Amino acid sequence: MKPTLLFLGLFAFFSSLALADEVPGDILDQKDYDPNTPYYQILPPGWAFGARAIVSGITNGGYSLLAEKLLGYQKLGIFSLGIHLGIVPTALNRLENMNYGGVLRYQLHVIKNQVIVPTAAIIYDGYRLKDPGNNVQSFSTTGVLLGAFLNLGFFDSETARQGHDSMGLLRSYLTFEMRPSFNVSNSALTINKTLYYAGLRLEVE
Repeated sequence: MKPTLLFLGLFAFFSSLALADEVPGDILDQKDYDPNTPYYQILPPGWAFGARAIVSGITNGGYSLLAEKLLGYQKLGIFSLGIHLGIVPTALNRLENMNYGGVLRYQLHVIKNQVIVPTAAIIYDGYRLKDPGNNVQSFSTTGVLLGAFLNLGFFDSETARQGHDSMGLLRSYLTFEMRPSFNVSNSALTINKTLYYAGLRLEVE
């Protein structure tokens, strides 16, 4: 767990925040404006960036960076398309092992400044791993991700407002996801179990 915590801690540190500002006039003029809801929660996000770690399921875990384009709010949520790139050391502890892929995600939003956001995604994963004989094994898998995002701005609205004013940050989340029945069998990796992920996600204008 220590490498995982260090990885997420460093990502959070380099994503740190700065100054605050007043509510813009065009936001105050909106008829559904609620002074009890941070105004940046009304703004539609354009992009999401993040980092995540496999915390259970694969020996030595895995680490990846994420980028997603958010496609605009639907009636009860938002879709996004994205990519990820990372490493999967496996039991052989090979840092050159690569993981890459794409995702189509849905987040269920029913209220502004929602504290817990359920999410589901279809994921494509490609792998390039070395086996004990130093032979490269390339393969791909598809599956689903199920989980929830914890809205950090709900607990500290002042820091969240500073993040928006300094770098256009609309929402920051701790992410928790699972991938059921991950099944791979080759000379580099043999596994048939559920993978669990934890990470940090930042949504910007």
